[in-house]
Amino acid sequence: MRGGAKKECTDEDAMFFVQALCMQSEEELTTKFWSGFFLSFVVIINACLYFYTIKYMKDQVSEKYEEWDQATTTTSDFTVVCKVTPEILEEFNRLDK
Repeated sequence: MRGGAKKECTDEDAMFFVQALCMQSEEELTTKFWSGFFLSFVVIINACLYFYTIKYMKDQVSEKYEEWDQATTTTSDFTVVCKVTPEILEEFNRLDK
């Protein structure tokens, strides 16, 4: 009852709710427990297999990259690091003109 007026359950929009008590036997509860336990175990095993598969693939790609890097020559293989002094900068600017 809302607003103090009693409604009849005869109109088209009326809803009727029924709540029933559901009792399960110990055998059903035990079966559900072990089913859930087994399913959880399978999910954990699958997660571990997935993790190690991804790790294995990542390691393989890393090894292949290192092999490729050692087998090829790139410009970074010939990069030299040197300190630029004011004299070097002046000489560079003079030659650049």
